[in-house]
Amino acid sequence: MKWDRMTAIASRSGQLGTVCLIRHDLLHWEMSVKYARSPELAATYAKKMIDRFEPDIFVCENLTTAHRKSSRTKGILKSLSEVAETSKTQAVTIGRIQRHPSKQVEAVHIAKRHPALARYVPPPRRVFDDEPRAYVLFEAIALAEEAALMQ
Repeated sequence: MKWDRMTAIASRSGQLGTVCLIRHDLLHWEMSVKYARSPELAATYAKKMIDRFEPDIFVCENLTTAHRKSSRTKGILKSLSEVAETSKTQAVTIGRIQRHPSKQVEAVHIAKRHPALARYVPPPRRVFDDEPRAYVLFEAIALAEEAALMQ
């Protein structure tokens, strides 16, 4: 299917990351903690994004391949895919493929392709540091790029 607009939402540990692309160019990106509090709030957020950007394709992570996600995050992924399936947009659920040795390296590579995201690339973390919240944004764009490769 040929697409002009794509919206992808990633969910991880109490946060959502959203990106909207027009012909592979980044139009909109945001992170939210508020809408990651429950599957119902995540569904409301997904409907809002679909209504706002009217994507040809809506992408989220495939629930069956999300082995390392918590049950709460899996519930959010389920609600996102249900919203996409009931909307007028084409729903695509894909397994998360990490093509780089670390999330840090992945973020750097993505920021090179989308310079607007460069300021969100976290510095390399030490083993005892918490994982930076910005990685959810890079996970969303990675999902969108994987979906674009499939089309």
